[in-house]
Amino acid sequence: MRRLWRALYYLLWFADSPPLIDRTIERLCSWMRVSVDTWLYFQVLWETVCRYWLEIDHLRLDKYYALLNRALGMAFEEWRHLARIIEQVVLGPVAGTSTTQTLNDSPNALGVALHLCDKWLDTVLLQTPGGPRTLTFMSNSDRPADLVMEPFLRLYVAESERASVLQLRNRKLLMQRAFDRIWQPLVRPPPSPPLSTGEHSKHPVYLTDTEHRQQLATRLFKRAAGASVPPLGRKLAYACVRWLHREADSPMSDKNIIGRVMNTRQRRRRRRGRGRQRRGRHHLRS
Repeated sequence: MRRLWRALYYLLWFADSPPLIDRTIERLCSWMRVSVDTWLYFQVLWETVCRYWLEIDHLRLDKYYALLNRALGMAFEEWRHLARIIEQVVLGPVAGTSTTQTLNDSPNALGVALHLCDKWLDTVLLQTPGGPRTLTFMSNSDRPADLVMEPFLRLYVAESERASVLQLRNRKLLMQRAFDRIWQPLVRPPPSPPLSTGEHSKHPVYLTDTEHRQQLATRLFKRAAGASVPPLGRKLAYACVRWLHREADSPMSDKNIIGRVMNTRQRRRRRRGRGRQRRGRHHLRS
């Protein structure tokens, strides 16, 4: 299958006209339905793109982004398989969150992981039957939302001992991107009224159901309270919990919550500096 996808990868590489590109992407993704093992085909697709990601020039990036979007759009029906493959093939090697990673895993496909953070809500989570109002975070559900959010939750709670320096840097970038593009639209109310349609489109979904918000807050708090959770991951997870405990109709602060979380250390340093200045003035007076 890897040899087959190596050839299919270059089939899209040499497609040079928009109609030919669209037909090629549609065929590559439609074969996933008729292959012997649908999820093996889907997994090798992502493995191939991640393996050769650095050799894709900027003129061909849009073609492969379109391929990944189309593949996600056809695979959202089975959340369990989808979340497992995304964690194993993309986020695990890039951010070092997988417990079974090896030295052969390449952390270079950061662009693929960032693209997933940008498209995950629109392409996967919002495709649930019935829309966002039917989301549930109960583990006994047929399609619980926490299952499809698990790969991005592991960015915050996974241990960092086995991750390399490059993987830790990638994880920090992915934490911030996932917070802005996935977690914050889920837990933070959109501006009311929206300034424009473009401003409203930044908030594609917002959990207004009190039960759903309590379920997600409880799950995030339990996972973030682990002893092995990195400090930055714990801070961002607790920031989501604070927003989830707010009422849906409460006025939203003008301050960005992520700014308060990320600048805690800076505020502590300022307080220490002011304390030293007071002690210095008191010493001079005495």
